Amino acid sequence: RYTYLHGAVWINRHAIVEELAMLGARVHTCSRNAAELEECRRRWEDKNLRVTVSVCDVSVRAEREKLMDTLRQTLGGKLDILVNNAGQSMVKAATECTGEDYALVMATNIESCFHLAQLAHPLLLRSAGGGASSVVHISSIAGFVGFPGLAVYSMTKGAMNQLTRSLAAEWAGDGIRVNCVAPGGINTDIAKDMGRADNEGPGDCEEPGHAAADAAAGRDGGGGIGGGLPLHASGVLHHRPSHLRRRRTHHSI
Repeated sequence: RYTYLHGAVWINRHAIVEELAMLGARVHTCSRNAAELEECRRRWEDKNLRVTVSVCDVSVRAEREKLMDTLRQTLGGKLDILVNNAGQSMVKAATECTGEDYALVMATNIESCFHLAQLAHPLLLRSAGGGASSVVHISSIAGFVGFPGLAVYSMTKGAMNQLTRSLAAEWAGDGIRVNCVAPGGINTDIAKDMGRADNEGPGDCEEPGHAAADAAAGRDGGGGIGGGLPLHASGVLHHRPSHLRRRRTHHSI
């Protein structure tokens, strides 16, 4: 299995990378921070995990295109799983958001997700025999629920949820599954930056890793994703940490 995962949410991505690699996938991941990326690569190498890395700012179109060229060479021109996990946080009153604020969050959180899915489609198509390839978007509870100060961030996550449904419907005939995992509060750096906007205790940072792996494999998540909700090709899973889980919702077309 050949997997590409990108993102700026370090703890979430660590969990997803390690979960997929331990399941036998060959994983390529990227980040803007070269030093942290190399530190992680060495740790994964020490664990005998097959993980390669490259530096990329996914908010920049030219860097995304360069990244996909690297991916073609690194993974032999095909891709089984694409995980879109990049996230740019911004806690700011809607009336105070500047054009620059809006453009940065949109470019990082949703434009990169759409563009990388476009670029990855030919590679996913090569692995799509029998519905084997998969796209997983990491969204947020903020795409479903309104929080003060998170208008722009929440817009990107709501857009990601709809992108998931649209691509799932469009690419089903190509044998490419498209799913979305929408976590609640998780103990990551981005959650700290956002000041714990949902005012609830953070969940286990490994849970999104399990959720993403289940979504990529098209598996029912059992107790780990929304309490065992079925996973459909167009599924948007509203995932809350198990100790906070009170309401279960599953959206599909």
